[in-house]
Amino acid sequence: MVAVPVLMYHALEAPGHASGIDDPGEGVYLLQAEEFRAQMDFLKREGYHTLLLDEVLSENLPFGKAVVLTFDDGHDSNYHLALPILQEYGFRAEFFITTDWIGTPHYLTMAQVRALGRGGMGIGSHAASHRLLSDLPAVEQERELGHSKRVLEEILDREILFFSAPGGRFDAGSAARAEKAGYRGFCTSRPFLWHRRGEGTIPRFAVRGGDTALVKDVVRQRGRTLLEVGVTYQLLNGVKRLMGNGLYNRLRSMALAVRPTLATGEAQSNPEGTGAE
Repeated sequence: MVAVPVLMYHALEAPGHASGIDDPGEGVYLLQAEEFRAQMDFLKREGYHTLLLDEVLSENLPFGKAVVLTFDDGHDSNYHLALPILQEYGFRAEFFITTDWIGTPHYLTMAQVRALGRGGMGIGSHAASHRLLSDLPAVEQERELGHSKRVLEEILDREILFFSAPGGRFDAGSAARAEKAGYRGFCTSRPFLWHRRGEGTIPRFAVRGGDTALVKDVVRQRGRTLLEVGVTYQLLNGVKRLMGNGLYNRLRSMALAVRPTLATGEAQSNPEGTGAE
């Protein structure tokens, strides 16, 4: 295999363990733990193994049937639900932590971040405040990159080498600023296979609830699915650029808030939906 699919998860949920997510934009990416388990079971049965990002960057390591699993935000379900399932299947994942959210309700504590690290998982930065890099001036981007890196390095007592852009939004200088801050890799939400060389950023496929069939096609690297996902991303990205992040997020949140009831003809807006990707 000459390219590696990198999957991007967020929060999981299970009976007795609520995610705390009430935002429709964020809820799109919420998976039930059993759906996540089914995807891991598929990977195991099909003979796939997981790699961490620094292993993919290793010059001499053959990829084989490899996939990289990543989690964004630092939800506490990463520790309570995802970690036991990963360990059950002998898999590892990269966890990107938003450092200002450590220890807040429904997010990882410092002890849980350390436990993920001791469990053989990769730990990376998802910025300090989760503000979109493309909305920030250079000096604020540098603060987000540097401060979150230092916080995680103090917690784990090891170097943090990978960064994931909040909301997948960044500008032309963001990856270079991350490299200057000491990161080895800069993860995005561009849904393409990672060819390791010749790319300044690391593309990833965002996994939404109900996406199990799509996950199977992506890891099998089926051309038609990859083309459809890529074209859809390019179209949406063009809309984001035209509207700007603020207007796009507001309209997206409004659409997601009414979507569940449209099928019943009882559509009504959710006045409490704040919305963020």
